[in-house]
Amino acid sequence: MIGKIISYQMLNHDVVEIIFQLPEVLNYKPGQWALIDYKDAEQPLKRAYSIAEYKVVAQGCQITLAIKMLEWSKSWWYLRQAKEWDEFEIVGIFGHFVLQENNNPKVFVGTWTWLVPLIAMANETKSQKKLYFSVSYKSDLFYVDRIKNIENLESHIHISREEVEWCEPGRIDLSKESFPDNAEFYLCGNPTVVNSLVETIESKWYKNIYTEKY
Repeated sequence: MIGKIISYQMLNHDVVEIIFQLPEVLNYKPGQWALIDYKDAEQPLKRAYSIAEYKVVAQGCQITLAIKMLEWSKSWWYLRQAKEWDEFEIVGIFGHFVLQENNNPKVFVGTWTWLVPLIAMANETKSQKKLYFSVSYKSDLFYVDRIKNIENLESHIHISREEVEWCEPGRIDLSKESFPDNAEFYLCGNPTVVNSLVETIESKWYKNIYTEKY
């Protein structure tokens, strides 16, 4: 189906937020992603982007994506050129990394734009919840206001390569943290980071671990 851009704004130096208006209401669970088919590409090009927010509206639904624009990526040129009212082919909403529907405490851990599906999950759940988010520099931060506005969320924002007064120093380290026995962990990031976090969590005998690695 055709998705029309109704908002396009840079969140920092390389992350763009795009809100698409879709003509139909789609099935969606927090944590899932949308698949875009770049029809104008010379060769078949499809990319998946996590959804930060989903809204049902009178004309269908709206999905909010926050995308890191990498200059070496094949989709970079199309994203850089995009503007409001441009149309893209949205194949659908997919993904198995979704919020579990229970009252167990939730722990969300992500770096860079791997934060995006965790934002959607944290907004949805009414359970006790913590969020750990990490980037290298202050200039890499985005969605800080969104994080702070999530009701009853305990947040830990880390910056690993410079000191910022209101942020926590260094990378995320869960080895010294304690959580309820029935806590659920939602980890999103590159495989090396996620695998290391899983190893730490499992060493503390926690069992409920859900991951998205790419």
